[in-house]
Amino acid sequence: MNKAVSTVMSGVAYPVDFSLIQHMEKIIEERATNTAVFDAQTRLSYQETRTELLKLHAYFFEAGLSPGDVIGVHLDLQLRYPIIVLGILLAGLIYLPVATSLPDERKRIICDIAQPALLITDTPMPGATERCCNLATLFACEVQHDRFDFFPEQLSDATAYLIFTSGTTGVPKGVSLTRKGFFNRLQWARDYYSLDHTDVTALKTPFSFDPSIQESILPFFSGGAVFIPDHRLVNFPNYLTECIGRFAVTMLIMVPSQLRHLLSSPAIQNCHQLRHIVCCGEPWGVDLISALHGRLPECHIYNGYGPTEATIGTLVFNPQRGYDQAVIPIGRPIAGTHIAIVDDDLQSVAQGETGELIIGGICVGNGYLNNESLTAKMFRTLEVEDVGPIRFYLTGDLARFLPSGDVVFLGRKDNQVKINGVRVELEEVELALRNCPGVKDAVVMKVPGKVSDELHAFLISDGPLNVGVITMTCAQQIGRATIPSRFTLTDNFPLTQNGKVDRKALAARINSEVDL
Repeated sequence: MNKAVSTVMSGVAYPVDFSLIQHMEKIIEERATNTAVFDAQTRLSYQETRTELLKLHAYFFEAGLSPGDVIGVHLDLQLRYPIIVLGILLAGLIYLPVATSLPDERKRIICDIAQPALLITDTPMPGATERCCNLATLFACEVQHDRFDFFPEQLSDATAYLIFTSGTTGVPKGVSLTRKGFFNRLQWARDYYSLDHTDVTALKTPFSFDPSIQESILPFFSGGAVFIPDHRLVNFPNYLTECIGRFAVTMLIMVPSQLRHLLSSPAIQNCHQLRHIVCCGEPWGVDLISALHGRLPECHIYNGYGPTEATIGTLVFNPQRGYDQAVIPIGRPIAGTHIAIVDDDLQSVAQGETGELIIGGICVGNGYLNNESLTAKMFRTLEVEDVGPIRFYLTGDLARFLPSGDVVFLGRKDNQVKINGVRVELEEVELALRNCPGVKDAVVMKVPGKVSDELHAFLISDGPLNVGVITMTCAQQIGRATIPSRFTLTDNFPLTQNGKVDRKALAARINSEVDL
C-alpha cells in the first residue's frame, strides 16, 4: 500500500466563493475615471470599459449564449481584446483563444475539439463552420441592462478558459482550467507583486500561451491598466523598450531570450518605472540578474514556473540584488498550491533527492478536453500527509528541494539522453556551460557522432572563449562524461513563436557554423 505523499504548501488558497461580478462593480465604482485599457492612440476609462462590457453582454444575450458556452476569439492584439476576455468571464462563458498566427489546420483542429458556440473574428478562417461575429457587430448592440449580474455567476469549479498545447501525437491537447484556480492565481499575483491602481501591464504574450490571459485580466484586479502595443512591432526590442518608457509600463512577463534582447536596447535606460519582470518558460542564469540591475537598479526579476495544466504559474523565486549562486531556483508554491517531489511509484523522495515535481490544489485544471484516458494518466488524486486526498498534476519535470526549501528545476524526464551509457540531463549541462568564463548562454543537444551519439553545445559569448577552460570548468560541476564533444559559437539562437529556443532550427546550423 502506498504511503501518503509529503507536500509543501505556501499559504491557504483565496476564497473559492470570489465573485468576479462584485469585484468589477467595486473596482469600476472606485476607479471610474482611471484608465483601464489603452494603446498609443486611445484610452478607455473604467467607466467606458464598463459600457463596452455591457454592450458585449447585450450581444451575448441576443445571440442566445448561456453560461458554459465556449467563445473562440480569433483576433490580432488590439485595444478591446482584454475587454472581450473579461466580458466572456463575467458572463460565465469559456474563453478560447485561437491565435491568428496559427496554421489553418491547427485552428481547424482546435475548433473541432472545443466546439465554440461563437467565433469572434475579423479575418476569414478557412473551413470555419462556427457562428462568427466580427468586432464591429460585437460592440454595436445597445446596452439593455446596467449591471453585470444579468448573467448568473458560475460555480468555482466551472471552466474559465481553454488553452491548447502541443500533443505527442501531433494533435493539440485542450486543457480546461477552472474559475477558482484562475481567480486564486490573480489574487495571489496582485498581493505578491503589491500591485495597485498605478501599475501598468503590457499585453504582449501570444494568445496561444496562458500568460497572455494573466496579462489581460490581472490589471483589473488591482485597478491598474493594460497597455496594448502594436502587434506588428511588439517583438522588436527597440519598439517595446520605447513603449515601456513612454507609457510607464511597470510589469512584464517574458521568456529569458526575449529579456536578453530587451536589455540590449539602448532605450532600456529610460524604463525606470518598470518594477517587475517575470522571467519564465526556460532556465536562465545569474547574468540576467546582473544585466538587469546594471540597467534598471530598482526593477525586480522573478523566476516563474508553472505548466499550463496548473493555471499559468505555480512556483516563483525572487533573487535579490547580488544573488550569485550558480543555480536559480524556481522557488516555492503560490497560495493554495501543494507541491511534492516523487519517484516513479509516486512516493515522496528523500530531502534533496531528484524526482518528478507534482503539483496539487486549487490551481490544478479539470483535465484534457474530450480525452479521458490522458486526463486519468496525468491527473491523479493522492493521499497527502495530515491533509487527505488532493488532486495532482504530474508535470514530467525533474526537480529537487534545496536546503533553503526552494525547488530547483532539473529538466524534463523525457529530455534525459544517454551518452555512452551515461544518463545526461541536457539542462544540467547547459547550466554548467553558462557558469563558464566567456559564455553568455548555451544550448546543448544530442547529435549522431562518428562512432556513437555525442553532445553538441551551441554557445553565445560575452568574452573570449577557450575550450580547455570550458572543459575544465564543466568537469568541476558535472563530470567529464557529460561534457559536450563539440562547441559551436553562434551570434543568436533561433526562437519559436512564443520566444523559446527553436532547437530544430538550431540543429540545422550544425554543419553551417564554425566549431571552436
